[in-house]
Amino acid sequence: MQLIYVLIIISGGFVLFFGIQRVYKTYTLKDIFQFRLLERPIEFNIDSSGLFSLSVIGTGSIESSSDFKINIRHVKTGKLLVIKENHIQYRFKKDGVLSTEYLKFSINIPGKYSIELDNINSLSTKGSMLKIMGVMESKVEIENLQILIKEALTLKYKILSILLSVIGILLLTFGILLFFW
Repeated sequence: MQLIYVLIIISGGFVLFFGIQRVYKTYTLKDIFQFRLLERPIEFNIDSSGLFSLSVIGTGSIESSSDFKINIRHVKTGKLLVIKENHIQYRFKKDGVLSTEYLKFSINIPGKYSIELDNINSLSTKGSMLKIMGVMESKVEIENLQILIKEALTLKYKILSILLSVIGILLLTFGILLFFW
């Protein structure tokens, strides 16, 4: 019987290790380019293909009207990238400032890209993501916001990393309790 408990402890350790490894990867994604929201023209270089995100530094909540448009275009080919808005806006701190992952896009052809922002004033940004705080708090000034382009992971990857960590901790705890009970 003790052998089964030891196997539960070992499997919990492996699951926890892979979960922590995945969580660590979410925090070590490389920043590609950062610029002020009102800056023009905006061109940046991406050396590898993959999934990338456009994050807004200085805000906890972003809402945009249909007037607000972001176009990311490959400079050589002129091809527009397909940009998807995140259903769940992931929040993080960048240099101690609250930031929100707003859009995701996939790049197949590495190279130089340009960003076009239209109707920036229709972008609504607030410091808190809570609706109740949104009523009381004022809008964050657009002049104070910055855009960060960085490597990204899918939402499934982030959720799986958290689940693996939690399941690993539970298996380890359960195995240790059974072993010494």
